[in-house]
Amino acid sequence: NLVWTFATVLIQPGPLIPLIAQASFRSLNTFAPQELANSIWAFARLMFIDRPLCDAVAQISINKMESFASQNLTNTAWAFAVLGFRNKQLMEKVVAEVSKIVTELIPQEVANLAWSCGKIGFVDVVFLEAIARQSISIIHEFVTQDLSNTVWACATLLEISPALLAAISHQSVQKLPLFLNQELSNTAWAFSKLSAVDMQLRAALKSEVQKRMSSFDAQALANISDSVPDMSEELLERVEPALDEFVYGMPQKLSDWNGPHFVKVLTSVGVDNFGVAGTQRILSKMGITEPNQDFQQRALLRIQQAEEDGDVRKETWGLVHKRVLCYGEWELTTNGHPLRGTLLRENGIRV
Repeated sequence: NLVWTFATVLIQPGPLIPLIAQASFRSLNTFAPQELANSIWAFARLMFIDRPLCDAVAQISINKMESFASQNLTNTAWAFAVLGFRNKQLMEKVVAEVSKIVTELIPQEVANLAWSCGKIGFVDVVFLEAIARQSISIIHEFVTQDLSNTVWACATLLEISPALLAAISHQSVQKLPLFLNQELSNTAWAFSKLSAVDMQLRAALKSEVQKRMSSFDAQALANISDSVPDMSEELLERVEPALDEFVYGMPQKLSDWNGPHFVKVLTSVGVDNFGVAGTQRILSKMGITEPNQDFQQRALLRIQQAEEDGDVRKETWGLVHKRVLCYGEWELTTNGHPLRGTLLRENGIRV
């Protein structure tokens, strides 16, 4: 109850929270289902990550999940997704229990479950179809965050339900002025990713973006520049200062990369992804031009080989994730000796 109180009012308890976690860990077996769900929800709200505690909560929750109410189920899934813990066995148990009562879920529960699946890359087609049907049946009750989170999950998992997308699009057009900036940005990105922007939604997005142009931060500007093509150039002009700060803030010496300087630059810029158009501008500022056709062919061949080798992380943990494969070549001279080579790297995933 104590950690739940702190989380509800979003007050960080400082050194008290590790003590609460330790006390909770010792008595988890005595927790009732609601106490388990409330505790992990609270730790997630406070962004307190304790791997042994999370593993213990997950295992005990699995054993007691048949007694979980719908809110306990959705809060548990949401909390583990927020904390970045991908526990496939836990999610399978959540899905099994939710599937029994899916027609009783309220909008926030449906949206949070969809978002949680998208966040950790959990795909169960039958379950997602059931979530989609329930969403459609109560879509008129969705608030803006429910709409944004649900369509974001669809785009992240590349799970396309035309009927659900149409329903979300219709509701979004009506409620777009009520969307927070991040909700607007995420919704525009998701529909663009799914190539599912109808003319009415496209016009509504353009109009709303024009009204709010001066209020978007650099991350939102970068996202929307890829998602609202009619506004792309104007949006990129506004993100230009952040692009310059990022490029010209890069250390000029190898040794400086180990220091705190560039971390401060990244913190100041506040963007983790400049999008397609923004990244192209960054590369241009760095003097990196469009590669020739031969290089592109070599890169595509090497990436294709990596894809054919399989997805070790998906095969190991059974979870889908966005794969970003980057290929590079170098040719330089050091101490009079030529060095040539190639490099393939893939984005990481936290489990």
